[in-house]
Amino acid sequence: MRLTLLFLFFSATAISAQSAVQRKVLQAEQSRFEAMMQRDTVALAKQMDENLFFIHSNALKESKTAFISSVGTGRIVYQSMKPTPIAFQRWGRTAVLNGSVAVEGIYKGSPFKMTLLYTSVYRKKSGHWKLVRWQSTKENS
Repeated sequence: MRLTLLFLFFSATAISAQSAVQRKVLQAEQSRFEAMMQRDTVALAKQMDENLFFIHSNALKESKTAFISSVGTGRIVYQSMKPTPIAFQRWGRTAVLNGSVAVEGIYKGSPFKMTLLYTSVYRKKSGHWKLVRWQSTKENS
């Protein structure tokens, strides 16, 4: 009986901890989307790892500096981003999210509206979850 109670206690603790981490990573993702829509390059710089590799749905590849520059200069303007997380996995200080996001904006002066399927990878660094990888593709409607 004691062994069963001990197992249940540790299982509940692990599930609770996983849920807390998942919430923090999802909050980091949502904060990043909001910073992108607000063109808040200071917040983006804090939310992204120095080794960021960002692959857009049009196959454009950008580093952290290039992505922040694209947002800051208005080369790409995110007007609306409505994410739907699909899956979450964590391995130590690394977390992977898969989801979809409905995006509206302007790229190089041309409006766009699409739904993307994406994978984002976060790494916990100095107590904060930072984006290290992003890759998206257009969802077929």
